[in-house]
Amino acid sequence: VALATANLYVNAIIAHEVLIFLKSCNQVIPCDPPPVKKVHWQVAAAYVFAIIVSILYYYLTLAEHNEFVKSKQNEDGSILHNIYNGIAFCLVLLVTLLIPVGYLCYVCTIIWCQHLLPSTTGRMKELAWYFFRIILVFVLTSIPGLILIMIGLWYLLYIDHWYIPIAFIFFALQSILSTMLAMTKSD
Repeated sequence: VALATANLYVNAIIAHEVLIFLKSCNQVIPCDPPPVKKVHWQVAAAYVFAIIVSILYYYLTLAEHNEFVKSKQNEDGSILHNIYNGIAFCLVLLVTLLIPVGYLCYVCTIIWCQHLLPSTTGRMKELAWYFFRIILVFVLTSIPGLILIMIGLWYLLYIDHWYIPIAFIFFALQSILSTMLAMTKSD
């Protein structure tokens, strides 16, 4: 969960910086790249947030597992473990997936509606392709990986599953693909 959260939020931060740059270019305002200190703080905030979400998720799933074991031992039909599972599922769905994906959709909509990336040439065309690659990697690896993790964790107590290992392959591919696509950028 931490890996998915960190990846999705870092991609959302990159999309935000691209949006700032495109708005400045559209208004013909000189725009310097973000300072290194700002980038470090943004990435650190994304990783600290991912760690906090992961710790919350860990304790929710631990409580769920303990309640599940207690209900099986006592055979009392307690549904408290389902409540913990639902809370954990909603936490991951909302915080880890919907917020960064929603923000990325917002950024794409703003860029599209305000025509911030018109028919471009030269450096702007390169930026357009870079932004497209961020979205492509985001959609093709992070979202399916997170969905597989959520499915796998939902059924963790009930069936033998293969969802989580496949999700980790998607997240490993995300890092590899992001690096490969960043290396194809000319500068």
